[in-house]
Amino acid sequence: MAKIIDRFYTVMAYPLEQKNSACSFNDLKQADTTLQGHIVQTCKLGIFKGYADGSFRPFKNITHAEMLAVMMRIYNQKTLSENGSPRRQAYYDQARTLGITQITKADGVEANINRKETALYLRRLKSVIESK
Repeated sequence: MAKIIDRFYTVMAYPLEQKNSACSFNDLKQADTTLQGHIVQTCKLGIFKGYADGSFRPFKNITHAEMLAVMMRIYNQKTLSENGSPRRQAYYDQARTLGITQITKADGVEANINRKETALYLRRLKSVIESK
């Protein structure tokens, strides 16, 4: 996923401004060596943050809520407040407003996202960005 997001970010010609330097995940070596650079790069750009225990969890599935947080970090070029309940509420609300997702909490925003849904979200995000 980090590679796809890194490529998307580059294609959309966003500035490669470092926003985070704490990107030495304690489980990075578990990821494929060809992906490790993408994981670190997306972390430095402030897109992926990892977990409080210092891990990235490269083999963990990603949920709709997590993917929407990643996409809204790209769109906003910053991290929104993640102190609410649920944690990613601000990202979800913004993504719904922008039309990136129609999923409702009842549909399972905490359910895992598949590749088709990811591609659809990226396409919608690209359209929103281009229409700015």
